[in-house]
Amino acid sequence: MDKIKPMLARDGGKVVNDPGMLFEIKYDGARSIAFLDGTMKGYRLQARSGTDKTATFPEFEFNIAKPAILDGEIVSACGKSFQDGIQPRVNRDRDISIAVKTMPAKLVVFDVLEIDGKCVENLPLKDRKELLATLVIPTPTVSLAPFTDDGVALFAASGA
Repeated sequence: MDKIKPMLARDGGKVVNDPGMLFEIKYDGARSIAFLDGTMKGYRLQARSGTDKTATFPEFEFNIAKPAILDGEIVSACGKSFQDGIQPRVNRDRDISIAVKTMPAKLVVFDVLEIDGKCVENLPLKDRKELLATLVIPTPTVSLAPFTDDGVALFAASGA
């Protein structure tokens, strides 16, 4: 299967409320594209660099009925920072079962790129978010990223 380059967020330079924009928090993790076959454990993970990370993060369980390609971020399931919770696992190739227990991870999904072999990347982001919400049922290891159309309120809530 081909590698996919993730779409990257853009900094608009200022906090605005624009009816055409959606806003999300920035996660402290490792970007990942998940290629799903429609079963709980049938997936392949691709890092932002294009390398395969499936064996490094075997704990994800997807509750999804159709094959799909999802875009998300691997984060610490314990709330640790990237450096303390995920980075030690990213290039790990041994003792994976120990790492799953001592440095558990979670995949936060924020976009859908393909459903059942059909590309949806050209749809507006809001439409893709709606598709994603009907496609993925959260599990203890996979969640959907919340979003809002109120950038000012999100910025204020961040405490920045």
